[in-house]
Amino acid sequence: LTEMRRDYLDNVRQKIVGEVRPAKMILIYSRNNFTSRRSVREEQELYTALVDMYSADIVHFWTGIYPYAFRDSITLLSQGVLFLGPHGAGLAAQVFLGTNATVIEFRPRARSERASCFELMAYACNNHFHVYTSEGDKQTPMSINVSEVVDLVRRSYHPHQT
Repeated sequence: LTEMRRDYLDNVRQKIVGEVRPAKMILIYSRNNFTSRRSVREEQELYTALVDMYSADIVHFWTGIYPYAFRDSITLLSQGVLFLGPHGAGLAAQVFLGTNATVIEFRPRARSERASCFELMAYACNNHFHVYTSEGDKQTPMSINVSEVVDLVRRSYHPHQT
Protein backbone atom coordinates (compact mmCIF):
# COMPACT_ATOMS: atom_id res chain seq x y z
CA LEU A 1 0.00 0.00 0.00
CA THR A 2 2.86 2.37 0.77
CA GLU A 3 4.33 1.92 -2.72
CA MET A 4 0.92 2.24 -4.37
CA ARG A 5 0.27 5.50 -2.51
CA ARG A 6 3.68 6.88 -3.49
CA ASP A 7 3.04 5.97 -7.13
CA TYR A 8 -0.39 7.63 -6.98
CA LEU A 9 1.05 10.85 -5.48
CA ASP A 10 4.05 10.95 -7.82
CA ASN A 11 2.55 9.77 -11.11
CA VAL A 12 -1.21 9.30 -11.19
CA ARG A 13 -2.77 12.14 -9.18
CA GLN A 14 -1.77 14.92 -11.56
CA LYS A 15 -3.20 12.97 -14.52
CA ILE A 16 -6.57 12.73 -12.77
CA VAL A 17 -6.88 16.13 -11.09
CA GLY A 18 -4.67 18.31 -13.26
CA GLU A 19 -2.90 21.01 -11.29
CA VAL A 20 -2.44 19.83 -7.72
CA ARG A 21 -3.37 22.59 -5.29
CA PRO A 22 -2.07 22.83 -1.73
CA ALA A 23 -4.13 20.62 0.56
CA LYS A 24 -6.12 22.74 3.01
CA MET A 25 -9.61 21.26 3.20
CA ILE A 26 -11.30 19.57 6.13
CA LEU A 27 -13.50 16.78 4.79
CA ILE A 28 -16.28 15.27 6.89
CA TYR A 29 -17.20 11.81 5.66
CA SER A 30 -20.98 11.64 5.81
CA ARG A 31 -22.95 8.43 5.61
CA ASN A 32 -25.86 10.74 4.74
CA ASN A 33 -28.31 8.46 6.53
CA PHE A 34 -29.05 9.31 10.13
CA THR A 35 -30.65 5.95 10.83
CA SER A 36 -27.53 4.04 9.82
CA ARG A 37 -25.50 2.48 12.60
CA ARG A 38 -22.43 4.16 11.16
CA SER A 39 -23.88 7.63 10.90
CA VAL A 40 -23.25 10.47 13.35
CA ARG A 41 -26.20 12.16 15.02
CA GLU A 42 -24.39 15.48 15.52
CA GLU A 43 -22.96 15.66 11.99
CA GLN A 44 -24.66 18.94 11.02
CA GLU A 45 -23.74 20.52 14.35
CA LEU A 46 -20.11 19.49 13.81
CA TYR A 47 -20.14 20.93 10.29
CA THR A 48 -21.56 24.25 11.54
CA ALA A 49 -19.00 24.49 14.35
CA LEU A 50 -16.10 23.81 11.96
CA VAL A 51 -17.41 26.30 9.38
CA ASP A 52 -17.67 28.90 12.15
CA MET A 53 -14.06 28.19 13.08
CA TYR A 54 -12.54 27.92 9.56
CA SER A 55 -15.02 28.78 6.74
CA ALA A 56 -17.25 27.09 4.21
CA ASP A 57 -14.34 27.27 1.74
CA ILE A 58 -12.33 24.96 4.00
CA VAL A 59 -14.93 22.57 5.46
CA HIS A 60 -16.83 20.20 3.15
CA PHE A 61 -18.93 17.08 3.37
CA TRP A 62 -17.72 14.10 1.38
CA THR A 63 -20.41 11.47 0.87
CA GLY A 64 -18.45 8.91 -1.09
CA ILE A 65 -16.99 8.55 -4.54
CA TYR A 66 -20.23 7.61 -6.27
CA PRO A 67 -22.35 10.76 -5.86
CA TYR A 68 -19.68 12.69 -7.78
CA ALA A 69 -17.92 12.20 -11.05
CA PHE A 70 -14.80 10.16 -10.26
CA ARG A 71 -12.48 13.03 -11.19
CA ASP A 72 -14.41 15.52 -9.02
CA SER A 73 -14.31 13.19 -6.05
CA ILE A 74 -10.59 12.51 -6.36
CA THR A 75 -9.92 16.25 -6.83
CA LEU A 76 -11.80 17.07 -3.63
CA LEU A 77 -10.02 14.33 -1.70
CA SER A 78 -6.61 15.42 -3.00
CA GLN A 79 -7.21 18.83 -1.43
CA GLY A 80 -8.08 17.28 1.93
CA VAL A 81 -5.58 17.63 4.70
CA LEU A 82 -7.94 16.42 7.43
CA PHE A 83 -10.52 13.67 6.91
CA LEU A 84 -12.89 12.69 9.68
CA GLY A 85 -15.89 10.47 10.03
CA PRO A 86 -17.41 7.26 11.30
CA HIS A 87 -15.77 3.88 11.04
CA GLY A 88 -16.67 2.46 7.63
CA ALA A 89 -15.47 1.75 4.11
CA GLY A 90 -15.48 5.44 3.15
CA LEU A 91 -12.37 5.98 5.28
CA ALA A 92 -10.44 3.93 2.71
CA ALA A 93 -10.61 7.04 0.50
CA GLN A 94 -7.77 8.40 2.62
CA VAL A 95 -5.39 6.99 0.00
CA PHE A 96 -6.40 9.96 -2.20
CA LEU A 97 -5.77 12.68 0.41
CA GLY A 98 -2.96 15.18 0.19
CA THR A 99 0.40 14.27 1.67
CA ASN A 100 0.80 14.18 5.46
CA ALA A 101 -2.95 14.27 5.97
CA THR A 102 -4.69 13.50 9.24
CA VAL A 103 -7.50 10.98 9.58
CA ILE A 104 -9.87 11.00 12.55
CA GLU A 105 -11.99 7.87 12.88
CA PHE A 106 -15.12 7.95 15.02
CA ARG A 107 -15.22 4.51 16.55
CA PRO A 108 -17.89 3.12 18.89
CA ARG A 109 -16.69 2.51 22.43
CA ALA A 110 -17.25 -1.24 22.02
CA ARG A 111 -14.64 -1.33 19.22
CA SER A 112 -12.19 1.30 20.48
CA GLU A 113 -9.62 -1.00 22.07
CA ARG A 114 -8.28 -2.53 18.87
CA ALA A 115 -6.68 -1.07 15.77
CA SER A 116 -8.91 -0.86 12.73
CA CYS A 117 -7.90 -1.52 9.15
CA PHE A 118 -8.22 2.25 8.56
CA GLU A 119 -5.65 2.95 11.25
CA LEU A 120 -3.23 0.51 9.65
CA MET A 121 -4.00 2.05 6.25
CA ALA A 122 -3.25 5.53 7.61
CA TYR A 123 0.19 4.46 8.76
CA ALA A 124 0.90 2.77 5.41
CA CYS A 125 -0.10 6.02 3.65
CA ASN A 126 2.03 8.15 6.00
CA ASN A 127 -1.10 9.85 7.30
CA HIS A 128 -1.53 10.87 10.92
CA PHE A 129 -4.30 9.00 12.68
CA HIS A 130 -6.54 9.62 15.67
CA VAL A 131 -9.44 7.67 17.13
CA TYR A 132 -12.34 9.52 18.65
CA THR A 133 -14.36 7.16 20.82
CA SER A 134 -18.03 7.75 20.18
CA GLU A 135 -21.08 6.74 22.13
CA GLY A 136 -23.47 4.18 20.74
CA ASP A 137 -23.23 0.57 19.79
CA LYS A 138 -23.10 -1.48 16.63
CA GLN A 139 -26.83 -1.13 16.04
CA THR A 140 -27.45 2.61 16.51
CA PRO A 141 -26.10 5.87 15.08
CA MET A 142 -22.99 7.21 16.81
CA SER A 143 -23.06 10.18 19.11
CA ILE A 144 -20.11 12.54 19.51
CA ASN A 145 -19.30 15.47 21.76
CA VAL A 146 -18.97 18.22 19.16
CA SER A 147 -16.76 20.41 21.37
CA GLU A 148 -14.30 17.56 21.90
CA VAL A 149 -14.13 16.77 18.18
CA VAL A 150 -13.71 20.45 17.27
CA ASP A 151 -10.82 20.66 19.75
CA LEU A 152 -9.22 17.55 18.21
CA VAL A 153 -9.60 19.07 14.73
CA ARG A 154 -8.10 22.37 15.94
CA ARG A 155 -5.04 20.51 17.29
CA SER A 156 -4.74 18.34 14.15
CA TYR A 157 -5.43 20.77 11.30
CA HIS A 158 -2.25 21.83 9.52
CA PRO A 159 -2.92 23.15 6.00
CA HIS A 160 -0.13 22.73 3.47
CA GLN A 161 1.61 25.91 2.47
CA THR A 162 3.00 24.65 -0.82
